[in-house]
Amino acid sequence: MAETLSLRLFNYPVANTEGLFVFQAKFVEAANAAGARPDPIIRKAVYKEVERIGQRIAKGETLPTHYILFTNAPCKMETREAIFTKLKEIFKSTEVHIHVHDGNDICAWLDSAREITRAFPTILGFSDLEALLRDHMERAIFERSKAALEGAVNLAKVFVPTRAYYNAVDSIAKQGFVVLSGPPEAGKTAIGKMICLAQHARGWEVIECRDPEDVLKKYQENQPQCFLADDFFGRTEFDPTRAQRWEAELPGVLKRLDNRHWLILTSRAHILHIGEREVDIDSEIIFPQTSEVVVEATSLTKEDRARILYRHAKSAELSAKIKISLKSSVWSIIEMRTFTAERVRRLVQELGGHESESPRSIIKLADI
Repeated sequence: MAETLSLRLFNYPVANTEGLFVFQAKFVEAANAAGARPDPIIRKAVYKEVERIGQRIAKGETLPTHYILFTNAPCKMETREAIFTKLKEIFKSTEVHIHVHDGNDICAWLDSAREITRAFPTILGFSDLEALLRDHMERAIFERSKAALEGAVNLAKVFVPTRAYYNAVDSIAKQGFVVLSGPPEAGKTAIGKMICLAQHARGWEVIECRDPEDVLKKYQENQPQCFLADDFFGRTEFDPTRAQRWEAELPGVLKRLDNRHWLILTSRAHILHIGEREVDIDSEIIFPQTSEVVVEATSLTKEDRARILYRHAKSAELSAKIKISLKSSVWSIIEMRTFTAERVRRLVQELGGHESESPRSIIKLADI
């Protein structure tokens, strides 16, 4: 894949760089596996693109100022030199700057710019996340956050950021808290945990709360913290006792929230609506209307659903026959009225124990 951008000023490779940029991205499957030989594949892809660039130049197009290659594969020195030689043959100009960035470069960038993980949490599923977290934060913070983030590392491997996720990120960035509401299996807890995990990768402590007292007791002014209260008004039904505690303490909790202290609350929609009627929060903030993000499986786009199914299937060790049948079933599954990420997880988990299934039987399993 290659794209040409004509930019007057661009902050690459240094600030305020001028010129015409050609970006090429080449992904090599299993590039880092034992015995892999990605270099011939990279060279072939680059040579084809270079030929196309040469043809465009021959037709009168402007000579690029910068050519940039991104690849997930490690790139040996002899491959880099071969790419430079080939490009110089085509460009015949010393004014063209050539940049090659391999998988090691990209990983280093991502490790040093951990704020990216909140915008693109999928990145967290592409590496040894526990090792990354241990290496980039104080051990005490890592250990204190483990309980709150139980299951989040595996979730990162299959999580797909949807519109509800980005709405939640926007809300919490502005106000310091968000209320995620919706029906069972909609993905409220998953969104909450992924926001926490992204912040944890930036050095934040993550604390799971059952009551507002947990926030008040564990709050540390000088430590960035993310508090997660799942089903804060009750799990399966409205809990008046818990609601009274939140009613009494929430105003004090909200006053402590800022751009370094966040609170994420989740609730089933019908329980939250009971809470709105029964609980009188003495606060300047209209709670929860100003912070509520509704998470519904029915609002997922076809692309969201396809990506959810793909990521779950990719993470599972499915047989070749199951994969073929699943591909034939994709459109039927993602168009189901009952589609949720949790049902997809259960479906893929069940298929993992089968050697073969027909597309029809997979569709039947998915619709349970």
